Amino acid sequence: MDENQNQIKEQMKQKTRTVSAKSIVLIVSVCVLIAAAAVLLILMAQNGLDDPAAQAATQEGEVIEVSPNTLQSPAQNTTSSKGFPVSFTGGKILDVEAIGGGVYVLTKDALCFVSGTGDFHTPINHGYSEPVLESNGKYAVLFDRLSGKFMLLSDRKIQFSGQSENGQQINCAAIGPNGCFAVAAKGANYSSLLTYYNKSGKILFSWECAKEYIVAIDISKGKNNLLCAALNARNGEITTKMYLLNIAKTETVFEYEFGGAAAMECRFSGKNEAIVICNDRRVLVDLRQEEPEPLVFSYSSDLLCRASDEKGNTAVACQKFGSFDTYEISILDRRNELLCTAETDEKVLGLYCNDGKVYVLTNNSVFKLSNRGHLSRIKSLPEVRLGFAVNQSNVYHYSLNTLYKN
Repeated sequence: MDENQNQIKEQMKQKTRTVSAKSIVLIVSVCVLIAAAAVLLILMAQNGLDDPAAQAATQEGEVIEVSPNTLQSPAQNTTSSKGFPVSFTGGKILDVEAIGGGVYVLTKDALCFVSGTGDFHTPINHGYSEPVLESNGKYAVLFDRLSGKFMLLSDRKIQFSGQSENGQQINCAAIGPNGCFAVAAKGANYSSLLTYYNKSGKILFSWECAKEYIVAIDISKGKNNLLCAALNARNGEITTKMYLLNIAKTETVFEYEFGGAAAMECRFSGKNEAIVICNDRRVLVDLRQEEPEPLVFSYSSDLLCRASDEKGNTAVACQKFGSFDTYEISILDRRNELLCTAETDEKVLGLYCNDGKVYVLTNNSVFKLSNRGHLSRIKSLPEVRLGFAVNQSNVYHYSLNTLYKN
């Protein structure tokens, strides 16, 4: 049981997250463990939540099985079968990301595309020890934390593959809708190295972060600006620093620092503002001000999970303050204003937010949350799911090794 729980903790991801502020502060207060703390934070931000159910193993109806070991050529797009649910026998599911007309399913051994009708295609056997997947539109970037290797994917094929410029471990990555992507790796003689590529693998920009460990990146719609959030420790307190970079300039365009919170995500909000989502607050900063007065929204308790969209809206879930069995879900707009709040007695495991639509995964159900705070159950689950993704109003959810739809 312990082994299964550890596997599941490494699998959970956000677009859903769990951070313990006390544990973070304790770890990062020791300078020699700053790097390890930064990596731990990223792992939690990328992979997720508390273990919902190691025993989740029962199946619904007839299961179609996919075994990456029996399919050899990653360049082929051979349709092998159709229908849901789909079982992946080659390894546990780590993540599911929406892309194109379906989803990428990442397991510990392979990456496979599954269409909205359940067609699955020849898996790409990645061989990564700690694979992480990020997607945007028709593009995705898959990287290995330990080796620093990565690949850019489009049209279910590898378009480009490489390794971090200094050969170091990767902390995080981000990809834009046009295929440009950024990778933040550990530094050799500095804390972090940020490298920005176009979809052909050409380096557009490189920047060394001397003192902080980059844990989150965002790419502007115009693709010339980069936003990154980085962590450090000062006087036993964790600090978050935000940087605005322009690929045509050697110096940082904007910097802002605040203490007592660990950044988990950063996003552009319009042309002149940026959002930093932390373990206990959401911070909105005006990038035009030399000494900004940020707008801060504090959560009722430590963040369980979160999800943001391209318009600057964010859904966050926390345990209700003073309660042991009630969970609170809030939707914030791009101005950090509270749009609505909803409560449920089912543990919240994941959130999805896009273009005003918010979906909620609990240990029993999938809900849709209106901007008036009304939760509508759209699917009851006979067993606990580990995560989910939404694409074109289709809801995909998964257990240890099986993908379901709606």
